[in-house]
Amino acid sequence: MKLLHLLLAIGITAIWGINFSVIKLGLHAIDPFILAGLRFTLCAIPALFFIKKPDVPWRYLIGYGLVFGIGLWGLVNLGIKTGLSAGIASLVLQFSAFFTLLLGSYVFKEQLSRYQIAGFVLACSGLMSIVFITDGSVTFAGLLLVLAGA
Repeated sequence: MKLLHLLLAIGITAIWGINFSVIKLGLHAIDPFILAGLRFTLCAIPALFFIKKPDVPWRYLIGYGLVFGIGLWGLVNLGIKTGLSAGIASLVLQFSAFFTLLLGSYVFKEQLSRYQIAGFVLACSGLMSIVFITDGSVTFAGLLLVLAGA
C-alpha cells in the first residue's frame, strides 16, 4: 500500500470519528432532523457545481437525499440526543452492513458463503458486546433509534 493511500485511509477514519462528536455538539442547539437536513444541504450545494447529475429523474435524487440524509441521519442524531454516546452511535451504525448482507441475500436469493457467515458471526458478536455496556453510554431508546437508522 502506498503511503498516500494509507494517509488517506487514516484521514477518512479520523473525519468519520470526529463527525459524531461534532454532531453531539450541534445537538445542544439544533433539532436532530434540522441538523441532519442542514448538514446534507450544505454538502449537496457545492456538489451541484462539481459532480455531473446521474441519468435519473430528480424525484429519485431528492427522495434518496431525504431518506438517507434526513431519515437515516435524523434517526442517528435523535439517538444521540436521547443519550447514546457519539462513539457508541458510530459503532452501532455499522449494523447496516449486516442488514445489507441479509437483505441482499433475501432479495436476490444469493447463498451466503461460509466465509461471509463466519465474518458475520465474528463481527456481530463484537458489535453485540456494545449492547451490554453498562457505563451509561448506551440507552435503550438511543440504541433502537440508531439501529432503525442503520
